[in-house]
Amino acid sequence: MKQFEGGTVVFTTVVTAQITLLGYEQSELSIRQSLFLASVFLIQALGGGWDVNLLPTKKELEQDFSLLPQLPPDRAGLRLQSPEISLGR
Repeated sequence: MKQFEGGTVVFTTVVTAQITLLGYEQSELSIRQSLFLASVFLIQALGGGWDVNLLPTKKELEQDFSLLPQLPPDRAGLRLQSPEISLGR
């Protein structure tokens, strides 16, 4: 836009760049949606449930994005513990 304002490019170049950017942003959102859905389907296929409390907040999604599920700061919710095995001793 600064190049247009400076008179070094025509406005159609700016509009074309904005259209391209919008397409990339839409692709990113589609890919993120697919990742979230695939995560849910994987958890269901493995016999697990879905806990809404483990979903990131809007603020967390805007700050950072990770492909790995994250536990809440208080570590509540999902707990992965190995079962204790009694050997009868």
